[in-house]
Amino acid sequence: STRADFRVLKDSHLNIFGVGAIGSEIADCIAKAGVGNISLFDNQQLNAHNVIRHLAGVEMLGQSKVNAVAEIIQNHNHYIKVRPLELNLFCPDYNHLLWDGSLTVSSVADDYLEGYINQQMVISNRPIFYVRALRGGKAARIFRVIPGIDACFYCLSLYRRDKKLFIEIPDDPVFPTLRNECNNPIRPGSAADLKFIASFA
Repeated sequence: STRADFRVLKDSHLNIFGVGAIGSEIADCIAKAGVGNISLFDNQQLNAHNVIRHLAGVEMLGQSKVNAVAEIIQNHNHYIKVRPLELNLFCPDYNHLLWDGSLTVSSVADDYLEGYINQQMVISNRPIFYVRALRGGKAARIFRVIPGIDACFYCLSLYRRDKKLFIEIPDDPVFPTLRNECNNPIRPGSAADLKFIASFA
């Protein structure tokens, strides 16, 4: 009779690593869906160039991203519990902060940090979803890693190196890839694309 069982959702726990453009939108989607317990992990502050794509606006400049997003999603659904954790994800042990039986979404846009997170999650035998926007929001990379079942982040990089089962998305000659996108003017429509990617994720 319903699209999702609220009794299951309200007792679920989700961790979000990185609450930038994609992570903040994922947090909002998850909160509005009724997931009852959300932990936000990030150590960055909201800057002026973030707000064109971020859930938080200019009135929250200078705040930590986790606190800004926590306030917004709590306002969107005041029945949920939100834990904002201002934490560097390169720290040696954050597993004790993750709820047992929780799922994790990583939306960080840093290859080295993703590799480190993957290592920590595989060692602790925790499932994780990796979400990243590509080509200024024109494409996305979303995949799941359940340790012992799915290829992990490192194994996928080996498959990619061998050119097996990967779809290559070439640069668009009309709109070249922005290599340092956060500090460049945004393309029209890419913030809307990020909302779609977050919803899909």
